Amino acid sequence: MGVELFTVLSPVMLVAAGALICIAAEAFLRVSAKHTLLPWIAAITLLAAAAALIPGLTTQVQSVAGILVIESTRAWLQLAVLLSALCGLAALQHGLRRSEAPSGEGYALMLLCTIGVMIMVQSSGYLALYIGLELASLATYALIGIHRHRLESGEALFKYLIMGAVFSAILAYGMALTYGATGSIAYGYAPLEGREHLFLLGQTLVILGLLFKVGAVPVHTWAPDAYTGSSIGVAGFMAATMKVGAFVALAAVWLNALAVLGEGAYRGPLSLGLTIPMGPELREAIGFLPLILLTVALLSLLLGNFAALGQRCLRRLMAYSGIAHAGYLILGLALPTAVMGVYELWAVWYYVIAYGIAASGLMLAAAVMAAEGDGDDLHQLAGGARRHPFAGIVATLMLASLAGLPPTAGFLGKFFILSDLVAKGEIILAVIAMLLAVVGAVYYLRLIVVLWSASDASAHPRPAARICPLGVLALTIVTVALVLFMIFPSVIGAAA
Repeated sequence: MGVELFTVLSPVMLVAAGALICIAAEAFLRVSAKHTLLPWIAAITLLAAAAALIPGLTTQVQSVAGILVIESTRAWLQLAVLLSALCGLAALQHGLRRSEAPSGEGYALMLLCTIGVMIMVQSSGYLALYIGLELASLATYALIGIHRHRLESGEALFKYLIMGAVFSAILAYGMALTYGATGSIAYGYAPLEGREHLFLLGQTLVILGLLFKVGAVPVHTWAPDAYTGSSIGVAGFMAATMKVGAFVALAAVWLNALAVLGEGAYRGPLSLGLTIPMGPELREAIGFLPLILLTVALLSLLLGNFAALGQRCLRRLMAYSGIAHAGYLILGLALPTAVMGVYELWAVWYYVIAYGIAASGLMLAAAVMAAEGDGDDLHQLAGGARRHPFAGIVATLMLASLAGLPPTAGFLGKFFILSDLVAKGEIILAVIAMLLAVVGAVYYLRLIVVLWSASDASAHPRPAARICPLGVLALTIVTVALVLFMIFPSVIGAAA
């Protein structure tokens, strides 16, 4: 029990310790020290938590009272969360130092949000999932409004807070209905006799609440405004870390629903690498849920990709890009027709990790290359790669991965999702998704051209800011991670 307790809780406890140290130290530091010392304290705790995860990369399921779980798939996903949080932290430091912000609570808030996401990934029941989600959400609200003097930040915070409260209530109500149907707040309990329809209704509401956090159509309207009203660092954190956590939670709930409806109760905490035997009775039991997810996936692909084509602001572009990527990920969930008689999600987990790393790395590089402050309009980013060649090279790699260009990890992620659709006999869906991926590649390639194009020096009266050492470290780590993930894609397959 002691070994399991340490393995499961040590990464979260290390990040929590870093958050508490940042909160305690912030009041005693000068302004300059706040943006030098606090980010490094936070970064060290994130790296220490990543090191503590290493034993879990190859372990079987271990849990604490069946509430929080660690196993190989979750460990890899948590590692992606920590890497993307490191990039968000470095981007936040760059922005706050440049704007000479008088306070440094943003670093502790980002760590608190990371803790919430880690709990979401580790949760093996609805109580832990809700606690983690709310902790991450409350910290995110504060991060969006951290620049209190900006009108757009206040507007974004208000919209996200109101909509977040509504969908949080929907999520809680769905969990309550699921509890009424199963008699338990943990995953792994089949509905009691005669309560199957109550279980389906509860799961539908839970999925709807999590689709809001993922930013999928039709509950996506908060994302463009929330991203635009945030700083580049916070927008990157939301686009990567928060989205990874939300999608892992969504996929875990869906996997649990398939497992309990197909085979009844399964023993032990839920493993994200679970393979589920499929049969006609399961397809009948899940009813309309796959059709709902399929509709959401296709609408997200269409709106996300075509809306992103006309965007001139990188943060807004990433909001619509995230909607499109949510569509690809939901496609991996929507069709539970089994390949070789079983249903599994290893291709989805690979895509989630590849997306999280690439999105966080891109936004950190953009924070470095921005002409001034949060100036991430395309004309302000023009020539940014020439001013900061290292950040430009990293941004180019991340954009190529997000676009799905071979041989990047993003290409492999799309290939695994689409080949899975073909193997399930959904060739038309695979073709539609591939064509929309081509549409998506257009705005990513346009951005690469903008970054490396020659720019008018008069458009940038301020000199290019020097990249912080933490930014160099984070960009290096995330680049190495993405390249290794591209070379060794089988690590997720082995984990799952």
